[in-house]
Amino acid sequence: MTILQFRRKTDKVKKNPYRQMTLALPIDQDRQNLLAGLRHSSLVRDDSGKHRVYRDEEEKEYHSVTSILKHTAPAEQKAALMKWVKRPGNLEHRDMACCIGTAVHSYCEKILKTASILAINSANKRNGWKTYEDGLARPSQAITTWALQNAIHGKNKIQEQWACSEYTRNIQPFLEDIKAIHLSEFNVNHSSGYAGQCDALIDTENPDGHSELTIVDFKTYGKDTDKPEKYLQDHLLQIGAYNEGLYEKTGVRAKRGLICIIRKNGLQLRWVTAMELIGCGALFKEKVAEFQDMVKNNQLVAA
Repeated sequence: MTILQFRRKTDKVKKNPYRQMTLALPIDQDRQNLLAGLRHSSLVRDDSGKHRVYRDEEEKEYHSVTSILKHTAPAEQKAALMKWVKRPGNLEHRDMACCIGTAVHSYCEKILKTASILAINSANKRNGWKTYEDGLARPSQAITTWALQNAIHGKNKIQEQWACSEYTRNIQPFLEDIKAIHLSEFNVNHSSGYAGQCDALIDTENPDGHSELTIVDFKTYGKDTDKPEKYLQDHLLQIGAYNEGLYEKTGVRAKRGLICIIRKNGLQLRWVTAMELIGCGALFKEKVAEFQDMVKNNQLVAA
């Protein structure tokens, strides 16, 4: 029998919610502690230069995942973007889309963090913890479902902004169906020289009906149709990079990934297999090397 103690910072809970938890199945204590440590990352984001960077406590610099993808994009992709930006009204359209994206991300983050706190408190009171073969502890699915319902519809309901309400209503059924919440809005960095902020690490149900550890990236999309696969390539590299950073920092590797594209009229779910995640992570490291050469040769252009 194993004793695990979770620690989570919150200003919404008056009493200390981190009681000791008794689990019938063994857990990987080291992995669990390293994963919990990502909630309190010391990485500091800096947007003051030509491109975004992160710095750790030792002032070591890591290049942003999104900056690397932007600067290493094919020349034709960069040219098409510049052409689009020059069209009248497109800058305003881009800024509005960014505001909506930020608001939707904030909504998802608040739902997951509120539900996670509620689930941890309830699981502590009821000894309602489960472990799977990955060695990670999580509140039972029943407790997680109750906590998510409470955060979305109950007395702890997170208020949505009117401007993005069509988007947030469409993401609610997906959020309600999450099986466990491990992390929300957490930073990862990798020794190859990159860092970024991942949206969520959760359990989702696979086609066989089993829960699988899933790394998630939320996106918003202003059109009514699915985003074509050819425009998802950067998203795939991004989530592969986050998964590699997660693995290097904690020893935890997601069983699958999800690019969750939220539209006004629905959702587009692009599931990413474990092999795809590993492959995309490897391809992203090639992008890192290309970007570092650009930095070394002073070839970067300010955003």
